[in-house]
Amino acid sequence: MRRWLKLVALAAGLSACMGVVSRLWQDTWADAAWFGATMCCVTLGVWGARDYVDRNAQGKD
Repeated sequence: MRRWLKLVALAAGLSACMGVVSRLWQDTWADAAWFGATMCCVTLGVWGARDYVDRNAQGKD
């Protein structure tokens, strides 16, 4: 559980940075915030899938 809290915090931080950088190319802060939130979800999904595959490969189910 603690590991996932760290991953969520890391994904949120990275996504916030991506959102601020994307503001340079987007028209509004709303677009940048939407992009950041989307990237956070994608990042957590990729990490979750990777964790699932790793656990199944090790037989931990």
